[in-house]
Amino acid sequence: MKIMKKVLISLALASAFIGLGTANAEVKTSYKPNPRIISGKAAICIGTHESVNGEPEAKYACESLNNMGYIHQFLFLKPDYGDLIMLVPSLSATLSYNNVYFFVGHADSNRMHWGEYRTGTKRAGISIIENDTHENYNYVDPTFIGADLAIYMGCGTAFNSTNNLPKYGYNKGQKFTIGWSAEYIYDNDTDEWTRYFFDALENGKTIKTSINIANSYNYRNNSYMKSTVTFGSDKSLKSAKNTNSEFENKVYLKNSAELNNTSGVEYIRKNFDNNFNEEDYYLETTSNDEQTIYTYSLKINGVKTNIGYTIIKNNINNDVEIIDNFQNKELTEMKNISKLSKSNIDSINEKDLVMQALSKYTNSSENNATISYNSSQKYYDAIKDVLYFDVYLNSYDPISNTNLVLTESFKI
Repeated sequence: MKIMKKVLISLALASAFIGLGTANAEVKTSYKPNPRIISGKAAICIGTHESVNGEPEAKYACESLNNMGYIHQFLFLKPDYGDLIMLVPSLSATLSYNNVYFFVGHADSNRMHWGEYRTGTKRAGISIIENDTHENYNYVDPTFIGADLAIYMGCGTAFNSTNNLPKYGYNKGQKFTIGWSAEYIYDNDTDEWTRYFFDALENGKTIKTSINIANSYNYRNNSYMKSTVTFGSDKSLKSAKNTNSEFENKVYLKNSAELNNTSGVEYIRKNFDNNFNEEDYYLETTSNDEQTIYTYSLKINGVKTNIGYTIIKNNINNDVEIIDNFQNKELTEMKNISKLSKSNIDSINEKDLVMQALSKYTNSSENNATISYNSSQKYYDAIKDVLYFDVYLNSYDPISNTNLVLTESFKI
């Protein structure tokens, strides 16, 4: 649902599933040769279009990887157990492969799955527990030996720091893995993050540099989307082509002092804007053993925007990157945008939009879930010049015993 209704994301199930999902695509795979007999590098991309839209991410990843020489494309938009049971053991047995695996779906630290189908099709997934049948899903072990890169894009795939999918994959021989430690992430953020990441990767950046470039941008929910966790030694997947994916306004500070809210503000004032006022920004922070990220998103009359500043500190060597993410927008220009005026913002009938979102999902004939209001926010995409009102809804499905958070985005 890639329109005004960007359906979300998140899972915090009673049974522990947390992640992304999608809605209504009939295409199962774009290309399925026998992986036992082909040679060369392959890209395996899975992103269903069921309750949350992960299809664009999977398609973009496969297209970009094809440009990087991963010429054999396995694109699954509605995988069943038969697909995975055919694909996984075959590729695992082909030790000469240097593959890339991109998965976007419902997840927790132990497993990812694609399904919620009401058609009788067996639900499919991958799990660190081989042949797991939890919640009527049929799982296979994602032991893809020889993978150059494996990306587990789902809610909480690295939430459990001691036992999680990317760590498991790395320990089983995948050379570099990526997961997310946040409890949930949103599909209208993952779509953009995927594009920024693969654009940088395709330009010859290393994997970690590409992650940092993607994490340099501002999103609807920065602390969640930027909660990346990695395992493995950094590398490039292709030779450098150009540096177009780098930010022009970036400052590197070697072996800097401890990063905190106060020092972050001083970094920005000293390097970019000596009149910087933290009261004009929303601050979101995410941190792990490797790095700490501070994201400042400009707010105008209570509306969050996707421009501002990002500070990334390497927690190993204390190096700091400060990125000006205004993308050629001027602060005075932003504050004079008519659709962000107080009168226009105050005219938004928030109650009516919330009721529309509730009605849509409550009255859906295909939805057996109990729907309730969670929260909402006003968000302005300065690049597209579009104002949104995002409604977040709790959704409990007694059939799959899952608790989701759905997002309905209205263009104002």
